Amino acid sequence: VTIQSLVQFGKTLIKSTSISARDRAALLSGGAEEDNNPWLKRILLGVYILHKTFEAHDAVRTEILKQCQQEILNNSDCSIYYIHLLAKLCIHCKPAVAENSGLVKECLDCFLIISPSVAVNYFISILPLLACSRDLKNYAVIVLRKAMFSRNYDHRFTAVKCLMHLTLADALPDFRADSGSQASCSQHSQVVNPSGSGGYHDLLGFLRKGLKQQYALRKMLYNGLTELSKLKPGLANLAFEMLLPHFHEFYEEDMDLQPPLRIEKCSSLVASKFRPVEPLHSLVSCVQNLTRAFGGMDDGLESQGAQSQWSIPPGSQRSLVCRRMVQDCNKLHQRMVRVTLEDFGIDKSMDLDVSSSLGQANLHMCYILRGCLEAMIDMESSNMQRNIGTQHSNARGLTHLFEMHHRLSAMMEKRPKPSPKEMKGRVDSGVSDFFKDFEESKVTHMTATSLAYFLDVLRTGEFPCKSQSAPDDPAMYTQSTGMKLARDFRFRLFVLRQCNAMLETVRRWETHFAKVRLACGGSGQKEEISRDIMKLEGRTDWFDVGIPLFNTCEIFVLAECNVRRNGASSQRPRSSQDEMVLLYEACSSIEKLVSIAMMSKRFVEEFSQQSSPGDLEGIELGTEEDLHPVIFLYAHLHKLLLGLVEARFFREAELMANAVFRICSCYPRELGAPASDLARKALQMSETDHVGFVRAVLRIALCFSYSPADMKICEEILEGCNEHYCHGFEEDGSETQRVPGKYGGIITDKTVVALEHVINSHCYEVTDDIVQRMSKSRSGFQSSLPERMVSVLQPTLCSAKLSLDQNADLTVKLLTKVYKTIGDMAKQVAAQKGKFMHSSFVELCDNHLHELTPEVYSYIEELVPHEEELEEEKENANKNKILSNLKKEARRIPNLIYNIEDCERKLIALSKSSGVNLMKNAKKSTARSFKFSEAKQEQREESEAKKLRLV
Repeated sequence: VTIQSLVQFGKTLIKSTSISARDRAALLSGGAEEDNNPWLKRILLGVYILHKTFEAHDAVRTEILKQCQQEILNNSDCSIYYIHLLAKLCIHCKPAVAENSGLVKECLDCFLIISPSVAVNYFISILPLLACSRDLKNYAVIVLRKAMFSRNYDHRFTAVKCLMHLTLADALPDFRADSGSQASCSQHSQVVNPSGSGGYHDLLGFLRKGLKQQYALRKMLYNGLTELSKLKPGLANLAFEMLLPHFHEFYEEDMDLQPPLRIEKCSSLVASKFRPVEPLHSLVSCVQNLTRAFGGMDDGLESQGAQSQWSIPPGSQRSLVCRRMVQDCNKLHQRMVRVTLEDFGIDKSMDLDVSSSLGQANLHMCYILRGCLEAMIDMESSNMQRNIGTQHSNARGLTHLFEMHHRLSAMMEKRPKPSPKEMKGRVDSGVSDFFKDFEESKVTHMTATSLAYFLDVLRTGEFPCKSQSAPDDPAMYTQSTGMKLARDFRFRLFVLRQCNAMLETVRRWETHFAKVRLACGGSGQKEEISRDIMKLEGRTDWFDVGIPLFNTCEIFVLAECNVRRNGASSQRPRSSQDEMVLLYEACSSIEKLVSIAMMSKRFVEEFSQQSSPGDLEGIELGTEEDLHPVIFLYAHLHKLLLGLVEARFFREAELMANAVFRICSCYPRELGAPASDLARKALQMSETDHVGFVRAVLRIALCFSYSPADMKICEEILEGCNEHYCHGFEEDGSETQRVPGKYGGIITDKTVVALEHVINSHCYEVTDDIVQRMSKSRSGFQSSLPERMVSVLQPTLCSAKLSLDQNADLTVKLLTKVYKTIGDMAKQVAAQKGKFMHSSFVELCDNHLHELTPEVYSYIEELVPHEEELEEEKENANKNKILSNLKKEARRIPNLIYNIEDCERKLIALSKSSGVNLMKNAKKSTARSFKFSEAKQEQREESEAKKLRLV
């Protein structure tokens, strides 16, 4: 093996030509941390080979770096993996990379022509090199400074992000530590050791220009300054000096004037067109977090000996600007608990129609004020935790802020919402996307610590008292304030929605954070550095919320299920609409939490530690020594899903089934068997026409059942569907009793189409898996493949008999795949000359294949429309839709016929060569014109009339 061949082999593995561009992006979702995806392992193996080759051989170093440069500049699909390689080289091989710094500078010069995401990830990968090389760092600052003055918004956005990361690299000395085995880079270039705050002044001076940039850029800058100050306390005073004058532009310093915030300045109308100016809610949240972290303890509290999680960093002094900011924030909080919506000019009569410029400005004010109120509620929560108890004034202030938030949210929900067609031509596309992002990408301005505190309050039903010995002290707690709010349905819903907004943000940026982790160097970089960089990129630390949120939502769900079951037995009124909304929000929180928790082992391990063996009661598992920690999380989901099904909360049960499917997909060996049993039990005990629930649970039952149990389920359900359509209605159109059988309760008019679609999709995936196993088989023909194919044929036959027009495309696609697979199987058997033909393949051809073919002929005849019907449809229906359907039929039906004939041709050839007559039960050859049959058309019209009698 030559060195050049190693390099070429590593490049080939990274390219992975069998993986599409979409799959490469999907690989990163949760796979960068676990490294348990075989495709991802293949790519990372290529990175490892190139890394070790670069480290050991001088001759190929320039070539590998040029390959990285080429892939990054071309913005290829695998550019993130070459960025990952470059990060590893900058960590472990700094001197060697520094010798080729010209290639690094060339990439920096091309910042203006590559995409912003690739540019930022590339800059993160070279941070260890910039931190130890003064020349390269100065060159990067010059490039970023030029980009700050570019007219292109993406260039300025990239420059501000990279400047913040460079500031972080200067703030953390670990970046300059040598983590490799070679000599430090300081032997080859000057070492950067910034003393004092001069270096920070220069970088923050460049960031100061971001305060006059676009809306989204300011929002990103505020979030970054907060994280930078927390990571490096010496930056706090500099950040206060930067933000105080800007904050005073929107803060009313006169205590006698209301409101304290000038939210009307956050937008402007230029030539009667709306233009957003300032994300004041992000600014208020940033300033509040800074003051709470570095100046939130006043002398009065310190003299009382109060303990705070936010303390002044040792060795740092609060500047006058910091003290002034602390005073202003305290005053703002005191004034906000006394202000009303009317003081801001917001009431029910105001115009919130997004199709008008005035309505856009008013709606933007509402969004800004709602975010500011969330920040104030977060501050109130911090005060409650710091004071170790809930004073009457705290509870009253929190109640007032929450009532304002609730009123404002109700007004925004009831605003007129024009359709996209009505907005087209009347509203600028940029403005439309701006407000669409506000609605779909809801971001909470509350911290995880505050939400965890409120979740504890929701579980107990009251705010904690300062002294357990004197709970009746009116100065500390009153039932009319704290307890009433803690047990208010609206407050519970508010807390859960804030948690959902946080989890949705984490899930939405899941792939982005996986790429950032690769750009940091993956496992080759120190965990603390990777965590700090991802926080600067906007990653939310949701772990503090995880377990409290799950426990709270579990209590809500089980309590509501008990209410429904007890109400059904005692004929009491059912759950109210408000309780149903809260139940759905709780199930949605669990579903999102489980989806995010699968990205890391930390939540699963912490959850298992707070669980007990009694939680596993009723679940058939292995011995306790073999139990995986994820079993305890699954046990709670198992209990919740059954409780929702028994209480007939099928809409909520769909969310819980999605959570079960997500966790079982990550741990199929540990959870596959119990999840399959759970799904079958849920389907058998359900009587519902909720399509989403049936689809979600059936997917679990099929995906995690072993063969042939999965196909047995498919066959029983499809036979029930056929019986439902044959005998499901009386002559007067009334519905008869449900179809008997295990799964009769889920077979209804509304669910039949969904059931067939899920089953056909599963059969197609199984057939595709058989094809892949055939292609990978090197030891000859596998007898298990025909046996698996036999189990697929029976559900396929039932689906062809059912002949639903809604699933015609998928059914024809499945039939085509089946015949093509059997033909390929016959070709593989024919290639094994002189070997005995296995009985499983003979059985496949004799007893099953030829039962399917006549039914397929009849199915194709039903698919081919009559000429008179086509003419009538062309006249009455949408022309484009008809033409589209005709094009599909022109492709799918001839392709199916071709594969049927090709399969039979291969079987005939195999029969002649082997001496075994595989076509003895075959239907005689006929002219396959598939002409329209009047008798079958009448029979089909009668069947369709029965189906439509209830409509």
